[in-house]
Amino acid sequence: MSNFSWKNNIPDCFGDSDGKFAIHKEDLDQAIELLQECCNENVSINELLIEVENYLRHKHGGNVKNQNKFQSHIDEQKERIRSMFGAWLP
Repeated sequence: MSNFSWKNNIPDCFGDSDGKFAIHKEDLDQAIELLQECCNENVSINELLIEVENYLRHKHGGNVKNQNKFQSHIDEQKERIRSMFGAWLP
């Protein structure tokens, strides 16, 4: 059973100013570690995507003026994660 430690590493995979997943080298390095943890803990891609959306909504949701644009950003990040990690996670 998962101990959920992987969830604590989600924020480190996003750029501080742009909020994009694994675009910058440091964020990409963290994303690779996150993938390893998810594989070790049998985390599904869907479970990861739910937690990513929760993180983004918690971090930025209160400051959003345009909800449609914000949802589009979330969807783009989830699609990027799915394309990067989908082959590795159940």
